[in-house]
This record gives sequence, C-alpha cells and structure tokens, in this order.
Amino acid sequence: MFNNSFYGNKNVKTYFIEFILIFLAVTLGSLAENYREEWSDRQKEKGIKNAMIEDMEKNLSQIETYKKQCLFQLSMMSKTDSLLNIQPSKVDQKEYYKALTSYSVVYMFTPSDESIKEAETTGIVQNDSNDSLSRYLLKYQYFLQDIRLNEKLELDEFLRYQKEVIPQITDSKLYKQVWSYPLGELSSKNGIKQVRPETRERLDYFFAQMNFILTSQIVDLDSMTHYANRVIGYIERNK
Repeated sequence: MFNNSFYGNKNVKTYFIEFILIFLAVTLGSLAENYREEWSDRQKEKGIKNAMIEDMEKNLSQIETYKKQCLFQLSMMSKTDSLLNIQPSKVDQKEYYKALTSYSVVYMFTPSDESIKEAETTGIVQNDSNDSLSRYLLKYQYFLQDIRLNEKLELDEFLRYQKEVIPQITDSKLYKQVWSYPLGELSSKNGIKQVRPETRERLDYFFAQMNFILTSQIVDLDSMTHYANRVIGYIERNK
C-alpha cells in the first residue's frame, strides 16, 4: 500500500512555517505602523512646539511695544498735568494738544496664540512629563487675562474722559483739527481754555485711575515676558 505519511508530515511543516512567516509579517507590520504613528506624532509635536516658540517671540516683540506705549502715555499725562499748573494764557497750544492726543489712545494686545491652542487641544501641554510647560503657560495666560481686564477698565475710563472732561479742557474745533491733521500743521500759539476746579478734580481722578491701570499693565507685561521666556527656554531644552 502507498504510504504518504512523508508528504503529510512535510505539509504540516510547510503550514507551520507559513504560519510563522505570516505571524512575523503581521507583527512586524503592526510594529512598523505603530512606529510610523509614533514618529508622525513626535514630528507633529515638534512642529507645534516650534510654532509655540515663534508665537512667543512675536508676543515678546508686541509686549515690548505695548510697554513703551504705556510708559509714553504715563509721561504724556504727567506732561498735561504740568501744563495745567501753568497760567492758561502762557501755555503753548501745540504742546498742550500734542500731550492730550498722545495718551488718548487705548492700545489692545493681540497675541499670537494659535499654536498654544493647538498644543492644548492635542494634549501636548497636559502630557508634559514634569508639568513645567503647562505651569509656565498657565502663569502666562493668567497675566494675559489680567491685561484684558485692565484694557476694558482703560477703555471705560477713556470713554468717560472723552465725554465728560475733554469738552471742558479743550477748544472743540481745535481739538478736532488736531485729530484731523498732523500736529506739525498746528501753529505754536499761547493760550488754552481755563479749567474750572470741578473739572480739574475729575481730570485728577482720571489721571489717578489711568496711572493705576497702566502701572498694573506694565507689571503684567513684565510677568508675561518672564513666563514667555520660560516657555521658550523649556521647549528648546527639551527638543
């Protein structure tokens, strides 16, 4: 009788080897796919963190400009206050209106924060190993929110100032002319509107409020600068 046990054993070995090869192929393929996904995630995280550095550097540049504006506004308010202590008939109009219009602007901070939002959405910030990145960003955003609050207070104060004080301390036609044309076209001429005591009190109150708000802004800006640099430094050290 014909014995095919030899061929049967050979088929079993063949199937076993094929099974091992298929198993290895599937396992290696799965490992390769996982590695590819992990590599892709790492590259995406790296790209987001690099974008965070770029955004923070843009914000630092804007913070510097914002701080200079705050200091300039404070100096112009001090200038106006000094001019009002002079006899009205001896005050140079051009100098006076230049000071008034120089601080009568509300500067709004516009952060570059798309990368930060993306980092938070994708969990990059939350998954940081020692929580330093999230802590620095939390502090940074805290002071940014404080700036937002101060900007609203500043805007409210300016609206009241423009409505209640400006008409009492300026010549309306001349004030509009200053806003409509370059100050260089305003001729130097002595003599400004006499400021009544009750108006001066309201003006002093406005200056006190703005001094507090702008000084608070400067403190917040310095704190934002500190934590923005901490974020940049941390990301660069852990690339």
